[in-house]
Amino acid sequence: MPSQNPKGSEWRKWDLHVHTPASFEHGFGDWDDYIAALGEIRDIAVLGITDYFTIEGYKKILQLRDDGSLQNFSLVIPNIELRLNIFVPKRTSGEQQRRLNIHVLFSNEVKVEDIESQFLHGLNIMIEGSPGGAADERVLTRESIEEVGRSVKEFQSSTASDSDFVAGCKNITVSLSDITKALQKSCFDGKYLLILPTPDWDQISWEGQDYLTRKTLLQTAHAIFCGQEPTINWCLGKGDLDSDQFKKEFGCLKPSLHGSDAHTIEHLCKPENGKFCWIKSDLTFEGLKQIVYEPELRVRVQEEDPSESETYAKINSFAINLPSDLKIKDESGEKTDFCLNGIYSLELSNNLTCVIGGRGSGKSTLAHIIYNAWINHDPKKLNSINSPLLNLEMRPSALINVSKSTDCEVPSQTEFFFQNEIENAAKNISSMSSLIRNRLLRLSSIDGGETLFDLQDTWKTSSDSVSELVDAYDRISMIENEVSKAEENINTLRKQTEIIKSYEYKAFQTKIGELTSKIASFNSYKTDFEKLNKQIESLADTIDQLNWTDDQGKEKLSSLKQALESHKDELQATFTKYNNDYVTEDFPGQLKKGEQDLSEYLKDRGLSPENVQELTQANTTIKEYEEQIRLAQMDRKPYDQVYAAKNQTIDAYNTSYDAYKDRFQSVILSLQERLAGLSMSEKEITFSLEIDFSQV
Repeated sequence: MPSQNPKGSEWRKWDLHVHTPASFEHGFGDWDDYIAALGEIRDIAVLGITDYFTIEGYKKILQLRDDGSLQNFSLVIPNIELRLNIFVPKRTSGEQQRRLNIHVLFSNEVKVEDIESQFLHGLNIMIEGSPGGAADERVLTRESIEEVGRSVKEFQSSTASDSDFVAGCKNITVSLSDITKALQKSCFDGKYLLILPTPDWDQISWEGQDYLTRKTLLQTAHAIFCGQEPTINWCLGKGDLDSDQFKKEFGCLKPSLHGSDAHTIEHLCKPENGKFCWIKSDLTFEGLKQIVYEPELRVRVQEEDPSESETYAKINSFAINLPSDLKIKDESGEKTDFCLNGIYSLELSNNLTCVIGGRGSGKSTLAHIIYNAWINHDPKKLNSINSPLLNLEMRPSALINVSKSTDCEVPSQTEFFFQNEIENAAKNISSMSSLIRNRLLRLSSIDGGETLFDLQDTWKTSSDSVSELVDAYDRISMIENEVSKAEENINTLRKQTEIIKSYEYKAFQTKIGELTSKIASFNSYKTDFEKLNKQIESLADTIDQLNWTDDQGKEKLSSLKQALESHKDELQATFTKYNNDYVTEDFPGQLKKGEQDLSEYLKDRGLSPENVQELTQANTTIKEYEEQIRLAQMDRKPYDQVYAAKNQTIDAYNTSYDAYKDRFQSVILSLQERLAGLSMSEKEITFSLEIDFSQV
């Protein structure tokens, strides 16, 4: 039989305190109006049909549901409200003395006949009027209630207008001991909850006999009916008694239910304070009982749907459609049926915490299939953990085919830790440290302080600046070394050119120097022009890629691009003219002729061929070294700017490191405090921040 709730436990509205026309006090009118109003309700999943001392209203609702009416409620359970023979303290001097009520919620699986014969008829009536109530041998039946009513009406004319049943209900009570004794019968075992309403019990004193009464009531009750946050929190161990003290005093923490306590059609399933009772469970009485074991996690009294504040990044569903005869190869090469062959479809709960199954049932394989469907999956990871998906008989690629057969949207920020990785982390301190560090990073983002992610980014930015500073120092040192060598070479060459003192030799060298300077100047100009031209083209391409609107400056961008293109054309025209003039002058040809003339002159002076070559090209080489120095000094400028901010860069790094370290220490201290006392290890669990300088 398919599940009515494939996603498992979800937050839904429950109203477990709705009276009917069978109650002795109500303003519903007739049953037809009441049923019509209930039939219009669409946002309540479970209804608790509540009546005083009777189950007649619940019986009527069951009959209607059997006939096909009121199917808008997934579950209807009986709630019998009883008045105890316990006085509630007066809040004002003029207030009339009242008795404390208690509710008994039964499972819908309990037969109506058993509730009547084994529970209600097992309670002895007490007559209102004297302290503690007068003893009475009659049991709680409708007939006995009416008998009491008739007796009361004979002596109290003020109630003469009431029916016998109403008059009886107003004047009877039952004892808590009778209630608990009747509920011990086997037909009720595990199929009821006792609920205390507030503020009645909350007004009982903490002193003397009253204290014992209050303690007994809270120890007996499974939950309370309450819509006030202070009392709700107190019953969860968040008040003057912490959770341990509360459990010691009253047995366990008490979940808080809330209902409309509707006595009129206008108030049906509409609590006066606007807060609803939200319960996260299956739509069964067994699901309701889970609030007793998880009182803070399973029930909320609030206006908004609690699921709206749950995690938004989740896997909603999973479906695969694999061949029904799909085989998998084991280590020996033998082929067997794959554990998840055929069609599977799962709806996943928002807060799924585990998948339970025996060894070999496919739990790890399920995780591998979901990982394989993830947009950021890495096939190498599946290979490193020896995933069974790699051994499937699906060609040409098992992973690709499985991915195509999987329908599962996995959030991009999902983290995957596979069994093999966890086992490795347990054995490898480095792997474990990496896992813990990732957890600490995430923990830092949930307590309202600065996140380690942000501080890590700031620290990384400052660390990168330090790396740039070190690189700038290295580049400056390298450039200084290059310039120093070039200057030494220039000095050496100039000394060589000054060896010969004749007028003719100096004239040759002067002429060659002038030509070399002109050639070097042109080459520098050409290099700078080509570099500038590429930068203009790059800027123009960047402008083309900007999809700006008119409000963002689209018109200015167009003007800037037009200006760039215009200036680029003008610069090109200037370069072309200058280049043509340079070609016309033929400075390289003149230089070559001058060097030949100098070479002949030096040969006539008896110099060796090697000396002739060195002296002839000395000025040309000097100019080349000077150009090398010029370009090196241009390259050095940005590194000088970086290095000039050395002190600020180092201070920023130290500040960001200290901020990260302090925040890291506060996060690990908080985690250590939460882990303190866990019986995970005989040794205390501690964390520390250490830097591996071998990686620096």
